[in-house]
Amino acid sequence: MWVSRGGFALMSVFSQGKRYSTESSAPRQQEICSSLPAPARKVQFTPDSSKLDGVVVALNSQTQSLRTDGRVKERIRKLDGHSSARPVRLVVAALILRKSADDATDSTEVLVCQRRADQPMSLKWEFPGGKIEAGETAEQALTRELDEELGIAAVIGPRVAQVRHRYRNGGCIDLQFFAVRDFTGELDNRIFNEIRWSPLHELPALDFLAADFGLIRDLSEGKLL
Repeated sequence: MWVSRGGFALMSVFSQGKRYSTESSAPRQQEICSSLPAPARKVQFTPDSSKLDGVVVALNSQTQSLRTDGRVKERIRKLDGHSSARPVRLVVAALILRKSADDATDSTEVLVCQRRADQPMSLKWEFPGGKIEAGETAEQALTRELDEELGIAAVIGPRVAQVRHRYRNGGCIDLQFFAVRDFTGELDNRIFNEIRWSPLHELPALDFLAADFGLIRDLSEGKLL
């Protein structure tokens, strides 16, 4: 901790549970830092320490923590103190369902969509939907997305499942799936490479996004619908 006192500064450095304190000029402080035992760290400073008032830097061999005004903050991950954690992205998707056109099977089919080759995670299969915008409920967001992507006015049914998935790049999504059994308008593929109706038991044969794996398994085994 540095507190300016007429060109001098009171310096406190913590190392292995011990505190080393001195009131001295900047050259003398540099000399003291050089003599501290490991794992104390050398800290750059200037004689004008007003910007450091009230800050204590505590270091040991395993962690670095920043304490400001007595409040313990998160572990320092970068020199500038910014966290690399990403916010959770809220997403909704529709399970648009219909009875199979084959009267002999009377099975349920769901609409699936394939991403274009120029999109992230290209040519992967998914269910239509998208991000929840500020001020929207999940149902409102899904209604808007289905109109934008497929040109239909959907009646949003009950929520079927909710999953949270973290990708290897650190991104995280919270994904809610809603059943849709009724809609008006003709299906119009506006953004996808392909859309098709798929029997539930055939879903595992398609190359779906990783976030959908658990849902695909449960749907194909008849556990949800």
